[in-house]
Amino acid sequence: MIQANQILEFTDVAKLLNYSRSTNIDLDPKESGFNWARYAGKNTLRGVDYPFNVIYLKSSASNADLAEAISCAKRVQNPELVHAASLKLVELKRASKEGLKVLDTKAYLASFIHDELSGYTEHLKEEKPSHYIDPNIKTPSGFNKKTPNPLLNFLLDPHLGAGYSDGTVAVVLAEAGQGKTYMCKHLASTILERGSDVIPILIDSSQWKNMPVADQRSLSKTILNCLHHYGCPVPWLTSHEDEFIAIALKLDLFKIIFDGFDEYLLSNRDVAQEEDVIDAIRNLAEETGARIIITSRTSYWHASIDSQIDQRMRESTSCLFYEMVPFEETHANNYFLKRFGSNDRLVSSADKLFRNLAASARDLVGRGFILNLIADVVGSSDGKSFATILASSNAIDWLIRELCQRDRHRQELPFNSEQQFSILRMFAEEIASGASPDSELLELCMEVVQPVLDRGSRQKAVQSMTSHPILQMDGSSRKWYFREEQVRTYLLAHFLANEQQTSRVARWVLTPGEQQDLIQTVVEILTLETIASPTDSIKTLIDALKIHCSGRFAASLAFAAVEKITPKGKSHLERTECLVELCGSPIKDFEFSGTISSFNFENVSFIKCKFDHATFINCEFDAKTEFAECSFRGGIAPIRCNGLGESIFLDSTSFDPFAQMWIDQVRVNAGKRQYSESDLRNDIGILLERFLNKGRVMLRTVQKSNLTRGAIRSSKYADQIIEEFRKMLLEEHHLSGVSETAYNIRQEFKNDVIFFGQNNSFVGQINKLFITLKNKLLNTLN
Repeated sequence: MIQANQILEFTDVAKLLNYSRSTNIDLDPKESGFNWARYAGKNTLRGVDYPFNVIYLKSSASNADLAEAISCAKRVQNPELVHAASLKLVELKRASKEGLKVLDTKAYLASFIHDELSGYTEHLKEEKPSHYIDPNIKTPSGFNKKTPNPLLNFLLDPHLGAGYSDGTVAVVLAEAGQGKTYMCKHLASTILERGSDVIPILIDSSQWKNMPVADQRSLSKTILNCLHHYGCPVPWLTSHEDEFIAIALKLDLFKIIFDGFDEYLLSNRDVAQEEDVIDAIRNLAEETGARIIITSRTSYWHASIDSQIDQRMRESTSCLFYEMVPFEETHANNYFLKRFGSNDRLVSSADKLFRNLAASARDLVGRGFILNLIADVVGSSDGKSFATILASSNAIDWLIRELCQRDRHRQELPFNSEQQFSILRMFAEEIASGASPDSELLELCMEVVQPVLDRGSRQKAVQSMTSHPILQMDGSSRKWYFREEQVRTYLLAHFLANEQQTSRVARWVLTPGEQQDLIQTVVEILTLETIASPTDSIKTLIDALKIHCSGRFAASLAFAAVEKITPKGKSHLERTECLVELCGSPIKDFEFSGTISSFNFENVSFIKCKFDHATFINCEFDAKTEFAECSFRGGIAPIRCNGLGESIFLDSTSFDPFAQMWIDQVRVNAGKRQYSESDLRNDIGILLERFLNKGRVMLRTVQKSNLTRGAIRSSKYADQIIEEFRKMLLEEHHLSGVSETAYNIRQEFKNDVIFFGQNNSFVGQINKLFITLKNKLLNTLN
């Protein structure tokens, strides 16, 4: 098995602990043997110092070394015997029994944040999912596996198998509503129940969505923020998150489960490319020997992640791909047995309903949240059979209406199924528009749908709906929420696809992940319910969105439809023909963002389009591709594209400084313009920005791999510029717990860089760098 570099010294841990204001450990040992050393330290509490001594045993220590260390411990005040986790000596247990405090390095680090970790794990235990059954998962070997859960094995098994490294990322793909989050919570709770010394760090969008954007860019800050989210922050780790996470992972203190990684990529696409963020989490795993799980919607991964990046990851020994397969009849039966126990009649009725629904839409009906809806329908019907299944061909629609119909009789609601559906859809739409999800809003929706109903009857109906199978009231906040997030998404998608009141959509406030789910569901509705060509109904909606809502929403819908109708397996030309059919020719008044992948834009015209941090990947252009009255903001140079440098950018097209940089680079690489002093200044500025913090008055450390990422890599002379930059401005730096080289600005040149950050001007050593590169690159050209 390939081993990750896991060399970790006690001084790395001690240096980290010294960031706290209450602990200080001298990094120079007071005495030492061949495989042990004594470090003096003190804890300070309310101005009083409490000294202690750490006697540390290396992983190569022998019983003789241990005997020397124990002898040392008996001579000093408040001794603690700390040893490398891999050290397994029988005598260690004996030392512990004799009253000596013995901890491995992991337990020693954890002891300093014991209260915070305990508080966090208590919150995590409360989120244990009920009625859980393991899904069928397609493993990297190509076989489907259910029990034991292969992802639990991935996290906890000592060996992954021949050829795979310890530092590995597992990419879990599944569609929205399949049960990714449910499974991630199960994995976390199972690890806790096993009582091991490993803490699962479960990350989701609810934790990081309110973080400052600058902090979201940092994986380590995002990971550690989950403790803060649960009210268990560790203040002294602020600004030291990279070192802490690296050390904690090397010690196997944490197992990271990053649920909704696609939402994280979507939220940060304005400041980071998907490839860079994916590389960052892969590097974190490889450098620390950790095993990390990330989850993503299958549709997002296929649409937004470049196929070559995907292929490279699949061929790597440090990436494994898993795919959650829709639940089949046997899995559904196991779920219904958990829900209904020994009630054979209800189980049998649920099994039959599942089979009937799955006959027309197996992949959809096999998603986890559908099983829950089926169980709700059957439970409310007391096991009665269903004479009519699916008046329409939409399983979700039928289930929602059926639940409404049965609750009408159960709660004696004054609304039939259709009216309840309208109330729920209006309620979802108003909440998306920013309204408070309270009882007053629900009553207002009832009044709109049933205006003849008096207020007393409406208030009674609101009270009756506290046990509704679709809505639920939070007892403490008195706010309402949808029991299944996918039902809320479906109601919004139904409103958009059927009512097409696109002017109201402009008011909706949705996260990038919610918008993606909404658009995907709209496409599914329109392609499922439109027997003829679905492109006609989708095009109608796209045109309306452009006029009344936004070109960005319209563009996202167009790309989602292309992925549904002509996925990436089709030729670039076929995909472009589908896009043009949906958007019209020329392509006009759209706002594109994120990845634009696998199209042939030869002889295609874009008019009055906005490209906001958009990146072209694996696309073709030519001299007849035209951009007129367009605007480009941010982004990076195209990746594996041909011909964009030959394309026509009319004077009416504008670029912000960042977009201008990569457009100029593309044209330089195509031989359409000469590399200039301005290009050189921009390229040096890109590298300098890496070392400036958000306030631009302090400097930060940059890992070697991060120095070559982003906009600089599209420069024609990137290698020469980076090399000269490194020689003239940087010094190497070792990050605690991380084997990769990192760089700092050399002390004597820090003021020059800070001056650049405040004035955007080259002085001192930076100006010398500019002159050196100018003589090497520009004089050669001239």
